[in-house]
Amino acid sequence: MQPSSPRRQVISWCFYDWANTAYSGLMITFIFPALFQKFYAPDPVMGQSLWGYAMAASAVLAALLAPLLGRYMDRRGSPLFYVTAFTALYAFLTLAVGILPVSQDSLYAVIALIVAATCAYELAFIAYNAILPQIAAPEKLGRISGYGWALGYLGGLLSLGLSLWLITGRDGQSLPALIAIQTALWTAVFALPLAMTKFAPTARRAAMPGAPGVVASYKNIFARHKGLGRFLIAYLLFTDGLATLFAFVGIYMAGMFDLPPQKVLIYAILMQLAAGLGAFGFAKIDDIWGSAKVIKLSLIALACFSLIGVAVAKLWWFVAFACCAAVFVGPVQSSARSHIARIAGEDDRAQLFSLMTFSGKATAFLGPFIVAAITHASGSQQMGMLPVCLFFVAAFFILSQKKLREPKH
Repeated sequence: MQPSSPRRQVISWCFYDWANTAYSGLMITFIFPALFQKFYAPDPVMGQSLWGYAMAASAVLAALLAPLLGRYMDRRGSPLFYVTAFTALYAFLTLAVGILPVSQDSLYAVIALIVAATCAYELAFIAYNAILPQIAAPEKLGRISGYGWALGYLGGLLSLGLSLWLITGRDGQSLPALIAIQTALWTAVFALPLAMTKFAPTARRAAMPGAPGVVASYKNIFARHKGLGRFLIAYLLFTDGLATLFAFVGIYMAGMFDLPPQKVLIYAILMQLAAGLGAFGFAKIDDIWGSAKVIKLSLIALACFSLIGVAVAKLWWFVAFACCAAVFVGPVQSSARSHIARIAGEDDRAQLFSLMTFSGKATAFLGPFIVAAITHASGSQQMGMLPVCLFFVAAFFILSQKKLREPKH
């Protein structure tokens, strides 16, 4: 069967970012965690604790499975099959959450489904990223990665807006099911264009069996790509910083400025919009400057704006600086993806992106733990959030030690 046109491949690939941000935005960041705490958990403290354990379990599971899946995909070919399979899995598991009774009797079933769905979501993203070098010429990797990320933020905005419209004036007990079903349907419908796109087949490769083969394969990757270890350590640090900001910005706004959930969601939408504009605006700049320069500029901006934002005491100043920081959230993530796509060979694409996932999840607990410990010790939300900027500063200095190598195009 003939592959789809290059234009269709790019558009359908970018639209997958639109499809999958509903899960990250609605189910694991903004809305469902609060509903889980209110309707499934016996009390708010237990709810926050159990949700934290669920997120940690899914991160550990994804980190352990990612290297194995990456190697398997590079040997078997056809990353599209794995994108489709894992997306269908997490959409089905999310739908199952919506079908369960909304009561404390469903507590542990919901936790199990969320852990499995979140792990499948992360594994689908590895396969999705591995398609990027297949559809983009080297000189266009940055812009296509950026356009995908920007579409993802736009999709996240619209899915949040749809959720606000759906839940307004409705009975509270019906909200968890409504959000879960909306997320499942949004994901399934908007992931279809990519699932129906045809790509040129990739060759299958022989591999050394068992654990020795996995270890040898990844040793070879690190030997071939000088500077990869340094990049992954920096990626680990700034991903921890971003994950901590995402996890605590809503709680911080609600506590510091006494905001109701509806206003927190409105400001979250503003920040999503800023992040999407940043990803779109820096897409071509990545191709001109190179990924490394965009990442380092973004890290400096994130460190400065997050530090100033936490230091101010007025709501509108906080929102202004938070939106300025958000402008650089999209570019730093998109350029990290395009950097890996640039250095990837045909035989190690999925493995390189699986290493990114492993790096991003291996210490996902670290940032939240530091914020929680300092907040508890100081009794101040502002003091607790101040160390977040140190993750970005540390990542910048690691990347600045030696120039990252990227192929010329």
